[in-house]
Amino acid sequence: MKPIHALDDPHSKEASLSLRAEVRHEHHEASDGMGDYVIDLFFKVFGEWLSDEQQTSEEVEVGEVHLRLVRLSQAMDEGASIRDLFDYDQEMSTLSELYDWEHSDWEFAPPVLKVCPYSNSFSDICIIERIALLPWARGQGVGLRVIQLLLRNWQSGCSLAVIRPFPLQGEPATRVPAGCDEYELGSLSKDLEESTRKLTRYYARLGFKSVDDCPYLVRSTEEITPKVAEMD
Repeated sequence: MKPIHALDDPHSKEASLSLRAEVRHEHHEASDGMGDYVIDLFFKVFGEWLSDEQQTSEEVEVGEVHLRLVRLSQAMDEGASIRDLFDYDQEMSTLSELYDWEHSDWEFAPPVLKVCPYSNSFSDICIIERIALLPWARGQGVGLRVIQLLLRNWQSGCSLAVIRPFPLQGEPATRVPAGCDEYELGSLSKDLEESTRKLTRYYARLGFKSVDDCPYLVRSTEEITPKVAEMD
C-alpha cells in the first residue's frame, strides 16, 4: 500500500522534519532563583513532503516536543546550591537519581558511569521530557528522527542526553481510569511495562542505555548519533 504522505515512508528521501521556531520558553520565577538554570522549551514538529500531483512542497504538523536544558555548569560557576537546583520540581528530583550524593567530589552514580564512563558530571544536561506524535506518524521511526534533530541542535555543552521511556507521557491514556478493579489494574500495569520495554529498545537505536534503579535512559553526547539509514 502506497504511503499517504512521503513522511509515512521512513526510507523516503522526499520527506523532511523541522522544529518550527514556535518555541515557548517557560521561565519559572522561583524565589531561590533556580529557574535561571532550568530552561523548558516546547516545539511544534512539522513534516514536509513533495506532492506527486502538484510537484509542490506541502507541510503538516507531526507532533509536539518538550525539551529541558539544565544549565548545571552555570549554576556551579555562580555558586548556586546544587541541592536546591535538584529540588526545583518533581522532574529535577527524579533526575537527581543519576548522581552519587555521598561521593566527596559529587559525580554521576556508578550505574551511570558504567554505561557512560567519560561523561562529565559537572556539565549541562539535555532532557527530552516528552514527545507526542499524531497517530498517523507513529510506528515509522519518525520519533527517532525528531530525537536526532533535537540532539543535533541542542546537546552542545551537555555531557548527557536523557530520555524517559514512558509511553505517552502526560497523556490521559496513561492515567488509571476510575472504577478499575484489581484485575484491570494488573492488566494495565502489564501493558505499561511492555510498552516501556518497547520504547527502551526503540531509543536504544539512538544509543540510549538503561541505568540500574533509575527511570531514565542516558546517552553520552560524545557518541556519534546514528544516521537515519542506520536507524532504519
